[in-house]
Amino acid sequence: MSMFAQKLARPVAASEAAFPAPMRASQSRLGTILDLVHLARLSRGDRALEMQLLGQFDRQAVVAGARLRAAADSEAGFSVLRILAATARIVGAFAVAAACDGYLAALKDGLPARDRLQALDAVEEEINIARAAIYALLPQEGR
Repeated sequence: MSMFAQKLARPVAASEAAFPAPMRASQSRLGTILDLVHLARLSRGDRALEMQLLGQFDRQAVVAGARLRAAADSEAGFSVLRILAATARIVGAFAVAAACDGYLAALKDGLPARDRLQALDAVEEEINIARAAIYALLPQEGR
C-alpha cells in the first residue's frame, strides 16, 4: 500500500480508545456489519482502495457523529445525515445508512423529542459498531 493510501486509511487517533475490548468487532461478525462483497465489487478487488474508503468513512463517521449532536434538528443536521447515509451505503455499512434514514424520518415526521433522541442514539450505536468493524479490518500499521 502506498504511503498516501496508508495515511488515508488511518483512522483518527482516538479510534482505538473509542472501542473497549468487548465492543471490538470479531472477524466472524465483520460480514454482518459491513457488506465486504459489495465493497470488493465497488473497488474491483483493489484491497488498498477498500482500506482507503473504509478509512475515509471512519473519519467521516467521527465528524458526523459530533455534528449530529450539535445540530441534530437543523438543516445542517439533515445534510450530515444524508451524506453519512450515502457514504455508508458506498462502503457497505447498510445498518448505518438505515439508522440515518430512520432518524431522518423521525425528524421529518415531527416525532416527539424522546423518539428523535432514540433515533439519534441508534445512529451513533451503528456508527460505533461499523467503526469497530473497520478498525478490525485495517492493517495494524494503519491503526
